[in-house]
Amino acid sequence: MSDNEIENNEPKRPVGRPQSQARSTIVRRIRRGAATGQVWSLSDFTDLGSRHAIERIMQRLVEARDIQAIGRGLFFLPRKNPLTGRLTSPGAEAIVQAIARRDGLRLVGDGMSAANVLGLGTGVGAQSVWFADRAREPLSLGNQRIEIRQAPSWLLKWQGRRAGIVVNALAFNESAYRTGSGWNTAECQAGLDRLRQVAGSEEGAGLTTDLRQGFAGLPLWMQDFLRPLLNPDAQPAWTNELPIDHDETPEEGPRP
Repeated sequence: MSDNEIENNEPKRPVGRPQSQARSTIVRRIRRGAATGQVWSLSDFTDLGSRHAIERIMQRLVEARDIQAIGRGLFFLPRKNPLTGRLTSPGAEAIVQAIARRDGLRLVGDGMSAANVLGLGTGVGAQSVWFADRAREPLSLGNQRIEIRQAPSWLLKWQGRRAGIVVNALAFNESAYRTGSGWNTAECQAGLDRLRQVAGSEEGAGLTTDLRQGFAGLPLWMQDFLRPLLNPDAQPAWTNELPIDHDETPEEGPRP
């Protein structure tokens, strides 16, 4: 038999990854991520095959009740609560991170969580508000509502910065601190006092330095709010009964 005949008689290998192998790999990945409550999108598995093929696999896994779907193209493996024995849904952060990977969003963070971490809010409700470079349709899962709002450019610049959590929390709490052309004095003073505590703690190291460096890029109302934190000699705007400047365009302006 000639070399050409041998070559022609060899079985042809399938092009690409067989669907059964791709399915097994997807299931393994999802199970590994279940311990941390991870949420997945189709784009997380496109290294295993075409989008159409992955979509078919995920649909079959949902139909077989091996996984559950959330909204458009998001999936998770329910976990059992060790205390109640009930199946639990993923947290808001895992869902938002999956949306960000799927849509290529640049996230700023969860304003409510930032406020609660700093002690600037008591929100434990079912709504989670995130900021990103683009808005997305709100998503509901059970009694949990997740909203991704479009962030202004000045807020995006604080992503990953030391004081980003402070700026994000203040942006989320804006309506609590000011109304119309006036200040909510009690809320403002309580917020300032709490930030002073945070800034003076070991965990707050570097916050005031970072705020000073980016101070001129903050909205004017936020500059007025933070100035007494950065300059002990400055009087809070609400004690002076100064009107709020509604010019929200950050620009090079007065330092704290």
